[in-house]
Amino acid sequence: MRAVLIAARNEERTIAGVVNAAMGWGDIVIVANDGSEDQTGTMAARYGAQVINTLGGGKFHAIAEAQKRAGLKNGDIICLLDGDLLGVLPQHIAAMEARMIFAQADMCVGLINWEQVIITSSKSGQRVLTKAVLDRTMAIGGSGYGLEKALEAASAKRVQLYLDGITHRTKSQKVGPLKAVSQWWKMVKEAT
Repeated sequence: MRAVLIAARNEERTIAGVVNAAMGWGDIVIVANDGSEDQTGTMAARYGAQVINTLGGGKFHAIAEAQKRAGLKNGDIICLLDGDLLGVLPQHIAAMEARMIFAQADMCVGLINWEQVIITSSKSGQRVLTKAVLDRTMAIGGSGYGLEKALEAASAKRVQLYLDGITHRTKSQKVGPLKAVSQWWKMVKEAT
């Protein structure tokens, strides 16, 4: 089975495109609507995703809850996507899966252009991985943006792939420039 797990908070403007791409690749698509104050959950469900509502516990908690809902089995392939992507297509996910399999790796990290900077492997939320990596990640534990840090630690062999044409809505676009700076520093602190 191919499962797509998406953590999203206040992403009503972008979640439809992300879910559409996920539905074109995955057998099951679950959006963990993490304390959104907008129509993120409604939009995700409208486009075919299963939606679980979490209470704003952060990305690590949201993905953990989505993993429980998915009923994953050994051998399953999982794609993790951020809910604020722009330009993502099913082909991007398929390319990450192919890169992982071809390289005999357990995870492929999708690198994207974000705020005119290529997101590094340790910060990217776009990944295709084996169930074993996700299981080890959950055993490591973490909170908030620490998900990516735990994923890096759980992977025995990871590869990268630049995903041309994908970007994010910037934090400044979402919450304004002042709040964006504090959120950016929080993310960097938790992910490093």
